[in-house]
Amino acid sequence: MLPIGVESALGIVVALGAIALSFWALEAFRWDRVVRDPKAPQAVWLRLLVSVALGGSAAVFLMAYVRWATGLVYLFQR
Repeated sequence: MLPIGVESALGIVVALGAIALSFWALEAFRWDRVVRDPKAPQAVWLRLLVSVALGGSAAVFLMAYVRWATGLVYLFQR
């Protein structure tokens, strides 16, 4: 298992990275089909909130996967 401080720092880095990656990926989405004015401040906030939601859920999954992978050591201990 990772020490608490290392896991916390890794969680912050993974969360920010996943949010940035989802924000970048959503740039390819055609926002003009969903909102009237994609350059309006409300549309920009919508894009930001959607990327935080997607990136946050991806980060939760990735951190859970790291915890599961590091916990496999205890499966083979006596």
